[in-house]
Amino acid sequence: MKKIIKSDKGITLLGLLIAVVIGGLVLMGLMRVFIASVNSYSTEEKLIDMKHTSYMTMNKIKEFFMEAGVDLPEDEDVITFNGDYVTIKVNRSAAYHAFDAALDTNQAPVEDARGFIGYQTVWKKTPGQTPEQYSIDISQNTPPWEKGVDTTNDAVYLAQSVSFAPDDELYAYKTYSFKHDPSSAKVYMTVDGYEDILADNISEFMIKFYDTHKDSKVEKTDWADMRVCSLRVVGKTSSPVGMGRGEVKETALTKMFYLRNKIPVGSGS
Repeated sequence: MKKIIKSDKGITLLGLLIAVVIGGLVLMGLMRVFIASVNSYSTEEKLIDMKHTSYMTMNKIKEFFMEAGVDLPEDEDVITFNGDYVTIKVNRSAAYHAFDAALDTNQAPVEDARGFIGYQTVWKKTPGQTPEQYSIDISQNTPPWEKGVDTTNDAVYLAQSVSFAPDDELYAYKTYSFKHDPSSAKVYMTVDGYEDILADNISEFMIKFYDTHKDSKVEKTDWADMRVCSLRVVGKTSSPVGMGRGEVKETALTKMFYLRNKIPVGSGS
């Protein structure tokens, strides 16, 4: 009868080492794929965020400048430049009143006081004369007044007594200022003296005004000559993207549009 000889040989040290090396290589490959996927996703997130910020900034700025001068008298300082700031006056609620009788008062009656809520300054316009500015007494909070506005009796409480003649007009507006700080890549918006951050990660921000949108356009700095606004916003990713290359992506947006109250008749723009 033949004897069955059992082998005592098992996994050798060399075989174990080879298996460990092969397993390590496989794990390293999987890890590289995982890291590449995470980096790719992070990069896409940063790019999407950058484009969203740029479009949001562009649309917000356009919205404000489209309203510059609407429902306000044709005054030369609706849009002004003050160093790094561009300042506009906007009557967003269409706050307006035309007087049909002479009046001397600090409690000016208006047709709808709700439109004057939240404003601090009004403009009195007498036909043929330069508009005059007056402050609303926002400290007047005794009922029915609230921050200088009485919506029950439709009146505005002015900080001083003002004389109105028939056909005089009263407007309200807020002052918006926009400033770009290249060192922080932020765009700041100031509303009636209160500053806030409008957008982050903006590497370039430019506002210019022209007399027309055509090739022969001439840059203008006086409100009376402004017809078109040109905006340029360059957004950048908040941090480097890519696999260790330190690369920063940017996207540039440019838009040119007529100021709403200066659109040429029949232009269709």
